[in-house]
Amino acid sequence: MLKRVIYPFILAASPVLVYYYQHLEFLSPFGLILSVLVSVLFAFLVYQGFKYVFKDAHRAAIFVSFFLFCFFIHGHATDTLYGQEFFGWIHFSRQRHLLTLWAVILMVVGVVLFVIPWNLVKVTKVFNMACIVLLLTLCVATGFKRWKLDVTFQEYSLQEGEVTRSKKLVRDIYFIVMDSYANSKTLKQVFDYDNQDFEDYLKNKDFYIVSEARSNYASTILSLSSTLDMRYAHDPNKGTGTPQDAVGGPYDMIANGRVVNFAKSLGYKFFSFQTDWIGTHLIREADYEIMCGAFHEPYLDYLTDISMLRYVIDNSADKADRINCMFDELKELPKYKVPKFVLAHFLLPHPPYVFKRNGDVHEEETLINDKVCMVKEHYLEQLIYTNRQMKQVIEEILSKSRMKPIIILASDHGSDVHLECAGEGGWRNPPDKALQERMRSFNALYLPEVDKSELYQTMTPVNTFRVVLNAYFGTDFRILDDRSYFSNYEAFYKLDDVTDRVLYDK
Repeated sequence: MLKRVIYPFILAASPVLVYYYQHLEFLSPFGLILSVLVSVLFAFLVYQGFKYVFKDAHRAAIFVSFFLFCFFIHGHATDTLYGQEFFGWIHFSRQRHLLTLWAVILMVVGVVLFVIPWNLVKVTKVFNMACIVLLLTLCVATGFKRWKLDVTFQEYSLQEGEVTRSKKLVRDIYFIVMDSYANSKTLKQVFDYDNQDFEDYLKNKDFYIVSEARSNYASTILSLSSTLDMRYAHDPNKGTGTPQDAVGGPYDMIANGRVVNFAKSLGYKFFSFQTDWIGTHLIREADYEIMCGAFHEPYLDYLTDISMLRYVIDNSADKADRINCMFDELKELPKYKVPKFVLAHFLLPHPPYVFKRNGDVHEEETLINDKVCMVKEHYLEQLIYTNRQMKQVIEEILSKSRMKPIIILASDHGSDVHLECAGEGGWRNPPDKALQERMRSFNALYLPEVDKSELYQTMTPVNTFRVVLNAYFGTDFRILDDRSYFSNYEAFYKLDDVTDRVLYDK
């Protein structure tokens, strides 16, 4: 069996399997099976073609493996090499430059395979065995993670006494998230931009701006989950090493957390927007899932992002259309005459940098991969466009709502110029200025006709809905200590308490 060529097909399936392992709590097994079949079929067709070229299955298998490596590593390599200069003259500024490199590598491999006279059956045996071990390891790890998830999963329901007994249906609640929207102090210090015009607009509309806003976490998934479940995503009393309750906790805390359950207990309908980010891509618990543009399958989006498909599929216009559709749909939500809890997560001003300040879409093919430090002006262009659109959204919601709604306009965390590009420790060992940029966030609340005495300038997102529900529904949620925790994307729960390093008097 080991003499037969099987390893290229395992390699073709591996990226999908790894992606499923990383996000199995949110992804469907059916999508996994379909994506694996498509990937393996693709590898099989390429293999058959080069088998005809080389007149030898083992040489074809080696070449196809190199091709698959180049094909699936293209996205990561593009993000890493974009804008880099090598030996003073090789400058990667377009995806086609990297495609040229892949073509050269594959040509060299092809020539070598044509020239060498060796019998490559032993190579096939070794590669087959290595890939079988890889496949078994992925399957065992995935099975163990799935078993652990099933064993430890707990419902994020409200505790006894947390639900107000009043069943009066009141104001619509809009929770609008602007991903990576920096605090005004950061915008001034890092981007040399004064955001006073936008803040003055909000103040004139009677928004309360949390001037010293900080995020509780550096990542979107932990930040949104703690906000919507009104508690930290880890247990501060047990240290900073494990999730609050379960492996899959953060995603469930967004879709089925205490805020959503509270609203549903009072008869609210849960409105959610399908997005390009997996945490809010498709929330099955929503009563109304608003889809903009064509349905996006997470597996296909992932494969497009990491592979050469990124060059073939121009998704800049698609992303722009989807975001603009979200703005338009959000403006129309007041027409639904039911009490609403709305979650609208905008990947703005977060990259990809699609928009110019006037709403025009960038046409450069690699712009979607730009790092913020290389193109600060593009981050600002997108932030200015975000401000413009948010003003329109607020005007429409306020003018069309029968009763003044509750609006929370917030970011999950700040920008990441110093984390991504400063070369001073990065995500693994960030300096204070990098932490301050990332952890200092934006938070503005429109709370009409209610006592705002519980609002305060240093409030963090974990307390946002505690304050709001206390003010409007007679609950008595305790205000938690406002702490900020940093972790990188390689280990979400390896958290450091950086509160003292990101306070605004620093």
